[in-house]
Amino acid sequence: MTYIKHWLPELVGLIVLSMISTIPFWLYPLDITVANAFFVDESSLSGWPLEHFGIFSFLFWLAPWLTVILGLIGLLVLSIGILKTKRKRFRLYGMFIFLSVLVGPGLVVNALFKDNWDRPRPREVQVFGGEELYVPPLMPGQVGNSFPCGHCSVAFAVAMFYLVWRRRYPRRAIIALSISIALGSLMGIARIAAGGHFLSDVLWSAVLTWSTLMLLYWPIMRIPWREDTIGVDSLDAESKVMTCFKLTLIALVAITGVVFTWRMY
Repeated sequence: MTYIKHWLPELVGLIVLSMISTIPFWLYPLDITVANAFFVDESSLSGWPLEHFGIFSFLFWLAPWLTVILGLIGLLVLSIGILKTKRKRFRLYGMFIFLSVLVGPGLVVNALFKDNWDRPRPREVQVFGGEELYVPPLMPGQVGNSFPCGHCSVAFAVAMFYLVWRRRYPRRAIIALSISIALGSLMGIARIAAGGHFLSDVLWSAVLTWSTLMLLYWPIMRIPWREDTIGVDSLDAESKVMTCFKLTLIALVAITGVVFTWRMY
């Protein structure tokens, strides 16, 4: 069975989003313009007066907890798949949910890019009272942890449920994707208002997170193929000892991943 009608539109969408997140910011000072809307250049204020605004502070606090919640959901779904013979398909879904949190926000966004790309944050650039020069998206700088937005990546990772549900429960899938976009956008506004990230950081957080989800879902875990060939329901029988060993190992990896991701905030 061919799945090109499913993954091709999503791939094209990611390519278009990556271009929108880059080219306009090279041609026009969009990052500076958007950030400037939240900046107040007065000595009596911090420069970013909305940094501690109620809903924005809540969203900043929410991100690491959302990471833990999503990781635990993945572990719970995985456990159900291992322990319930009629729910073996949940093994795939649980592992996918867990890996989406660990690999997307944890490894790709935070460890690989944010810790190494060296893009200065808005509050660190000269135009907003800092010492660094503004660096456009995708261009490495000398110092900083602005690219991409780590908090937003957890919200954008909620789109994992879109992929899990899209073929069998399209309405649920659309709701999950809508929540992902809305929550990621709100977190993005909160981080921009705090001088922590540029608009392009937020957009690239979505690109990198969703690309990771796509890679995990399609070529790496091959979830649609395994669903349609009943590969999930025809897994070799395992001893209870081996099953418990695998579950324990996965739990340890999950806890390590969640703690590692938590540290990134």
